[in-house]
Amino acid sequence: MKKITMQTIANKLNISKNSVSIALRGKDGVSKETRERVIELANKLDYHYFSRKSKQHDTVIKTFALVSTDFTLELKSFFGVILDELQKIITSKHYKLVIFKISNKEQEKNGLPVELASIKWDGIFVLSFITNDYIKKILSLKIPVILIDYHNSEIESDSILTQNIDGMERGIAYLARRKIKSIGFIGNTNFSPSYYERLIGFYSGIKKYNLQVNENYVITSIPEDHQKDLFNYLASLKKMPDAWVTVNNGYGLAVMSFLHSKGYTIPEDVSILSFDNTDLSRTSHPQMSVIATDLKQMAKEAFSAMNYRLKFPYKSHRQILLLPALIKRESA
Repeated sequence: MKKITMQTIANKLNISKNSVSIALRGKDGVSKETRERVIELANKLDYHYFSRKSKQHDTVIKTFALVSTDFTLELKSFFGVILDELQKIITSKHYKLVIFKISNKEQEKNGLPVELASIKWDGIFVLSFITNDYIKKILSLKIPVILIDYHNSEIESDSILTQNIDGMERGIAYLARRKIKSIGFIGNTNFSPSYYERLIGFYSGIKKYNLQVNENYVITSIPEDHQKDLFNYLASLKKMPDAWVTVNNGYGLAVMSFLHSKGYTIPEDVSILSFDNTDLSRTSHPQMSVIATDLKQMAKEAFSAMNYRLKFPYKSHRQILLLPALIKRESA
């Protein structure tokens, strides 16, 4: 089979080789129609242009950027798992991943790092939440972007997400089968869209399985790091529900600590079911029952979504939802 080159594409489209090069590199100088025709034919012929090659092996090297906040990158047992797996996948392909850690100050200024804005990356991953304006700034680079564990209706981009509502419903169903009647919810739903979706799943599950809901047991405005406020609120309750569900393991561990301090036995007196499966859930006593997304699979789906977007840059944007698993341990 004859080798496919840029000249092959130029001949088939009756345009110059330089125009093909400009179109494939995403540079200005050709019309949108020409760019689309070039990319469509390149995909059809399975031709890929890359400006960077390894001098040692003369093999294609794709270079990706990953953008995330200081806060997100500190959460090693959750987002760190996703990042480590994504790095592992990219390294195995002999590609390169450059990480950009964005501070609150940089978000407020809405300015991109010089290197991020000046280099023609093959693609950009955004890990977890950054302000919508900042994500839009990244999208303005006209480079394929994959959002990991974040989405917003204002953002036109592919995203990899946890199916939070269905996951929480599965958790409520499990508690219902355990003959638990009253369930409380804990999590700052203003902090994350995922947490709010888990609240929706909580109410949906309560209704579906004909369980009781006492609004005093629905705690949605206490930040995770305000443990004293949470303890004070829990202490003000005249009675505990049969079970608490929490939006993450940090809240789950806090509730567990409070119950222990007041002489409750878990799960005999009160059960605890938490979202996520970080080290906190596995080292707590008793170990936490959890609703958990496969974080490594999330990284794999993100890389797969990036490959799809590189191959089909003009296809409709997609949301890929991963249904979390219920891991039954001692706390519920």
